[in-house]
Amino acid sequence: MLFGMPTLPAKEHPEREATLEQARKIVARRFREFGLSFDVTQHPQLLSRLAELGSHFDDSVDIASITRAVWPKVMTAFGLKQEDLEQAMLAALLHDVGKSGPLEAGPALSEAIRRLFVTPKPPFNPYESGRKKTVSEFVAFAQLKGAETIKRVLREAGMDPDTEGMIDFWRRHAEWTHDVLSVEPGVDQRVDVYASTHHLLEGKNPAHADPASPEPGLSLIELSQAHAILSAIDKYQAFRERSGETHESTINKLKAIVDGCSLPESGKKVYRKMIDILERHFSDS
Repeated sequence: MLFGMPTLPAKEHPEREATLEQARKIVARRFREFGLSFDVTQHPQLLSRLAELGSHFDDSVDIASITRAVWPKVMTAFGLKQEDLEQAMLAALLHDVGKSGPLEAGPALSEAIRRLFVTPKPPFNPYESGRKKTVSEFVAFAQLKGAETIKRVLREAGMDPDTEGMIDFWRRHAEWTHDVLSVEPGVDQRVDVYASTHHLLEGKNPAHADPASPEPGLSLIELSQAHAILSAIDKYQAFRERSGETHESTINKLKAIVDGCSLPESGKKVYRKMIDILERHFSDS
């Protein structure tokens, strides 16, 4: 991994339950290593979902590590405090839990969704000649075993793999993250909002949060800052680790994404400030 954290066991294993139990222990250890007060072992369903994510949880660990590393610069730039770091790191660790599927997903749907979040080699381009490639096209490209079963399970859940864009399917995970976290006892509402708005630049706002006017209960970390911190770090890590981009190329891509998004200029300024932090931090390291 790019940022030096060990990986979870591979998801495909002949002794599946033993592997998942090992993965649960590793997930729990990661939380303890970060020194968070949130005890994930007291949230067995959440723990199991995180353990099922495999490399996606590795990415979340990376993102939490980056968040901790840049926090001194974040505090200076945004006027935040050291104690705000816990919620930011917890949101980072939980933000992709929706990649395990919807809240009420059964084993078959969860398995199908997890397989659709596997990154194939070579990478899959979800666009072609100005159109979105479909889920079915991804299944064929990735040569997923049990392709017809995957598509049947999706149709039974109300998703049409022949018409839904793969990029739209992937972005559903922000909604599923909100569905899972919003009903999980002991997960602060602010953490749910920070985590589930990490694709706000792509128009995903399942918690219906308003960055320009955060609710009083969401003021510990101003929402516009919170989603910018997590979203920028998430995208930085994805370009560097998953796409193999250089630091300079990644920063340029992040700036272009912000310039082209639909946020008001005030929101773009917050993102640019966070991108500047990442540019300086990793240029210095």
